Amino acid sequence: MNKEDRSRGSEAGRGKQGIGRSFFWILISGFCLLLSQAALAAGSAPVAEVNHAPITSDAVEREVRNYLRQIGHKELSPARMMSLRREVLERLIDEELIYQEALKQGGEIPPQEIDAEVDRIRKRFPAERDFDAALVREGLTLDEVKQGVRRFILVRKTWSTISPSDETGKRAWLEGVRKKSEIKIY
Repeated sequence: MNKEDRSRGSEAGRGKQGIGRSFFWILISGFCLLLSQAALAAGSAPVAEVNHAPITSDAVEREVRNYLRQIGHKELSPARMMSLRREVLERLIDEELIYQEALKQGGEIPPQEIDAEVDRIRKRFPAERDFDAALVREGLTLDEVKQGVRRFILVRKTWSTISPSDETGKRAWLEGVRKKSEIKIY
């Protein structure tokens, strides 16, 4: 089995596990969607809309790069790259739907909880300057990180409170939300 087959298998397994399994995957997704708004202002084309909230090509490409970095690849075969982009777009759509549902339910996160999560992220870096350098490298401000963390926590909490609590039930719930939503893929 070659590396691409292994990564394809791990991606399939990851898809079956659902949202909420990978801290950084969702956190980066949140950042990507936050940056979608800024990217639109800068001219990045929307590739989808979820109830009029845009998802840009920049957001999808950032997610793809993060995933490739995570698995230790720079690129996959053209067919697999196309498939990966589609999987990433679907994941971003799902996350946006969950986030919108969280907002409809009045989801609020106390500032202390956001700050505690940011501190946990910060502590993963050897020094404060390394954390700051990572922000610069990713083109993020601390406020954007806090917004992404808030979004991440809202999505995680909403996903964990969906009934039934099994993954199949949650997927059925999400499919119901999808059917009630206006999703455009360009």
